[in-house]
Amino acid sequence: MALAEEFGVSRMTVNRALKELSEERVLERRQGSGTFVAQQQFNHTFVEVRNIAQDLKSANRDYEAKVVSKRAVTAAMLDNELRRKFGIDEKSVPANASAQTDANDEAVLYEVKIIHFADGQPIQFEERWVDAKKSAEVYRSGF
Repeated sequence: MALAEEFGVSRMTVNRALKELSEERVLERRQGSGTFVAQQQFNHTFVEVRNIAQDLKSANRDYEAKVVSKRAVTAAMLDNELRRKFGIDEKSVPANASAQTDANDEAVLYEVKIIHFADGQPIQFEERWVDAKKSAEVYRSGF
C-alpha cells in the first residue's frame, strides 16, 4: 500500500510490477520475509587485458619493466578472500598453520610486483598473483 500511495498507482499495478521484477530476477520475493533486491549475477563480464609493452612499442615509445619483488606464497599465508578467488580449499591449510612459511610448505601462488616504464618514466605498478600449479614450469625456473 505504501508503494501505491507513494507513486499514485493502484495496488494491482504495484503487485504486477513486483511480479515482473521478480521474474526478471531484479527482485527476490521470500515468503514470510518480504521482497528484496536480488544479488546481481554478472555472467558475461568481458575485460580486455592489454599488452602494455605492445601498446607502447606501437606508439614508438621505449618500454621497460622492472620486477620489484617476487615470492612464493603457501596456502597458510593467504587470507580467505584470495583462497576463495583461487579456489584453494580450506582443508589444504593445516590447522596449526601460521603466516610463516616452512621449507616443506608447497607454494600455491606466486606474487610478483612489477613497475612498467615508458620512455624511462614509471607509468604502471602491477601486482600479479599466479596459480603455482598451473604455471609451475614457467615460474620455478625464475624463482
